[in-house]
Amino acid sequence: MSIRDRIIAGLKDNPEGLDDDVLAERLGLAQRQQANSRCRELAREGLVERRSVGGKLRNFWIGPVVAPALVKDVGVAPTGSGKPWCWEGNVVRTVVSYLTDRGWTIETIADTATGEPGADIQATRSDQILVVEVKGYPSKFYERGPKVGQPKRTNPSTQARHWVAEALLTALLRQSNGQTTQVAMAFPEFDVYTKLLARIRQSISQLGLMVLIIGESGRVDVVQDGSRIPRP
Repeated sequence: MSIRDRIIAGLKDNPEGLDDDVLAERLGLAQRQQANSRCRELAREGLVERRSVGGKLRNFWIGPVVAPALVKDVGVAPTGSGKPWCWEGNVVRTVVSYLTDRGWTIETIADTATGEPGADIQATRSDQILVVEVKGYPSKFYERGPKVGQPKRTNPSTQARHWVAEALLTALLRQSNGQTTQVAMAFPEFDVYTKLLARIRQSISQLGLMVLIIGESGRVDVVQDGSRIPRP
C-alpha cells in the first residue's frame, strides 16, 4: 500500500483529524514532510480539509466513502475470501477503493460471483460518468457452472488475450451509449496483459479509452488516461 493510501486510510479511521506529525508517527514515515506533502496534495484534490485545531494544523478526510453494504451485497469478495488477488471480484474491490479515494461516487457494481450482466463499475463525479470494464486473470479451473472445479483445456495466458479483446469490444459498445461517458478497462498486472496493451497503446489512445493496471499490492497505475491523440 502506498504512503498516500495509508494516509487516506488513517484519516478515514480518525474523523477527529490528525496533524502531520501524528500521521508520520503512526504510519512510521521516515520524515514528517512525507505526510505534509501528500496531505496538501489531497487537499488540492478536495479530499482533505486542513484546518487549525488548538493552534496546530490537522487533516480531516472529507472525501466520499463507499458504503460497506454496497460492496458486500454485490458479490465483491471480502478480504480473506480465499480468492486470489487477481480474481475479478478482488480487482473490482481495488478499483472501487481507488475511485472513491479520488472523489468518485460508486453508483453500481456488477455481481462478479454470478456473472451479472452490465457495467462492472459505474461511478459519477460532478457531471462526469465513468464506466469501468474489469477483467481478472483466468483460473486453470472452471469456477462456476456444471464443470466447476474441473481443469480447463485453454491455457490461462491464451484465455487472457481473449479477455482483452472482449473487454475492448465491451468498452467500445459502452462508449457509444453517450458522449458524457468516460470508459475505462482494468486488468491485473500480468505480462500477457501489459505486453498486449502496450502493442495496441496508440489505437486505445485514438479511441479515448482509459486503461488501469492493478498490482498485487493494491497499486493502481493509470497507464492511459483516456486522452485522445490525433490520427496519423
